[in-house]
Amino acid sequence: MIEAVLEGKEPNEIVDLALGRLKKKKKVLLRAFEGYELNGRIRSLMERILSHIRWLETRLGEIDIQVVSAMKPYREEWQLLQTLPGVNQISAAMLLAEIGVDMSQFKNRNHLSSWAGMCPGNNESAGKRRNGKTRKGNQNVRTLLCEIANAAIKTDSQFKGFYKGLVVRRGHKRAITLQ
Repeated sequence: MIEAVLEGKEPNEIVDLALGRLKKKKKVLLRAFEGYELNGRIRSLMERILSHIRWLETRLGEIDIQVVSAMKPYREEWQLLQTLPGVNQISAAMLLAEIGVDMSQFKNRNHLSSWAGMCPGNNESAGKRRNGKTRKGNQNVRTLLCEIANAAIKTDSQFKGFYKGLVVRRGHKRAITLQ
């Protein structure tokens, strides 16, 4: 959209380039473009911002290449992780970097999820169950697993159906954590 503004395209054409949540706000965007004028100072600032975005994208691409090349010793485990819905090359590499390939340090999957801070707490007294917050754990792994779960619910896998059943009763954040 920034490129279209800089090229001097019409507001209707610019609004049609909206992605994600902005697609639903086309009327608001059109009103925002009413009577807009791009002076030299704003144009210069937008060009600098666009240039910086392109520079950042280039650097991110270089880092991704380095991460992928660092996975050569763990290629088998890395590729196996990528078979899971929602797990791409970078998230698989990040999981391997945080957890490692030696799973003998965890007794079972429950210990791993507890270490990552993904297990809900248990707050029960006299047979009444109250809201139990999740425990503190490895924040990097926890964040990464939540991102993977968000990606997995957008695929046509078993996780999508499981999520849809949970989200009605528990809400989005709780359902993502329980996946």
